Amino acid sequence: MHIPSIILALLLFFSCGGYDDSALSKRVSDLESRLAALETKVNTNTSSLQALADAVKNGDSITGFKELSDKSGYVISFKSGGSITILHGTDGKTPVIGVKADSDGTYYWTVDGEWLLSDGKKVKAEGKDAITPTFKIEEKDWYVSYDGGKTWTKLGKASGDEMFKSVTVEDGRLKIVLADGTSLSLPLSDGGPIAAIQSFVYVPEYQDGMARVFKKGGVSTAELKFEILPEDALQELYGNKSTSWASKAAYTRTRAAAGDVIDLPVTSVTVNGCYLTAKVDCSPLDRAFYSGDLGASVSLHVSNGIRTMVSHYVPLVYGGEIEKSAVFDPSNIVFSAGVVSDVHINNGAAQTNKWKNALTQLRDKAAEQDPHGLASVLIAGDLSFNGEKESHLEFIELLKDLKAHGKKIYVITAGHDCNEH
Repeated sequence: MHIPSIILALLLFFSCGGYDDSALSKRVSDLESRLAALETKVNTNTSSLQALADAVKNGDSITGFKELSDKSGYVISFKSGGSITILHGTDGKTPVIGVKADSDGTYYWTVDGEWLLSDGKKVKAEGKDAITPTFKIEEKDWYVSYDGGKTWTKLGKASGDEMFKSVTVEDGRLKIVLADGTSLSLPLSDGGPIAAIQSFVYVPEYQDGMARVFKKGGVSTAELKFEILPEDALQELYGNKSTSWASKAAYTRTRAAAGDVIDLPVTSVTVNGCYLTAKVDCSPLDRAFYSGDLGASVSLHVSNGIRTMVSHYVPLVYGGEIEKSAVFDPSNIVFSAGVVSDVHINNGAAQTNKWKNALTQLRDKAAEQDPHGLASVLIAGDLSFNGEKESHLEFIELLKDLKAHGKKIYVITAGHDCNEH
């Protein structure tokens, strides 16, 4: 007699409240993201380690290195060309991948201090017939592939969480110590393109020779332009991933509250021929600079980790605030309108296709810089061939597609839109 009541109570218990699994889904998503990041880190480091082994074997040298902005690793550039990225971090357990020279002088891969074997043979890490293994995580276990991901071999749950232990400069050499204690050492070059620079001169934009700081949208920025010679050295420096750009400002009338020298972030660098333009974020400058009570000068610092090139200090002056509407900003387009004229629709396929092609071009152009796309179209006269009713009716049909997509249409008539033109 009581069984139906019990069943009803259970149904009510499980159906009420609406279990929210969003927190669990987020944890699963976060875990998947971390695992994907671990795979990327291991495979990036594996490729980089092979490049290092080749560089040591071939007597290459280092033309530049720098720490990544998020402190997660280093970029290293070689004299033979190209660069690598090595990553570190403690965001999860990864197999300790290494390379070690065997008795034959050849570097082979190791995993957790043991030789990495394929069909019972050691896997070469340098030379033309070297293999770059690929790693992945599946069911919390690490797998390795020697054929680009076609087949996989289970490694098990590897220990350790680092591949590179340290990167240091000692006695003119870049020393890289792996997690298993193996050390790789490469000589630093003579400074690369920085050593070849003969001239580093500020190019003033204003007659007084001072650089202007303008404020827009709450951000203060100065643009510094330099002529750097020879041009090919600048181009090589600009293309080197290990090149770092920094700026320092020195107050010319020191106040205890302001300090003597501060760092200013370099937000972008562009190169055109022998000219380099650096955008510098001047927001850290003291308030007294913007009120005119404190002077400041700025210098540009260029480094490849081996040598640093520093410009002369350039005087700064506050140029005021720029209204948003005063300067066109192609990266912040909020409205795109297309303009078409002389359509001359005349019941013919050729003119109809001409209109459709023009509209497609306008849409494509707007989409390049405006995420909202084309907002409206202005047709500036001569819609029809010679004012014929049929031409106007056909043109109205062609406009329906624009209207259906929410585009605003503006039309101006002209001479060819009237009968007996």
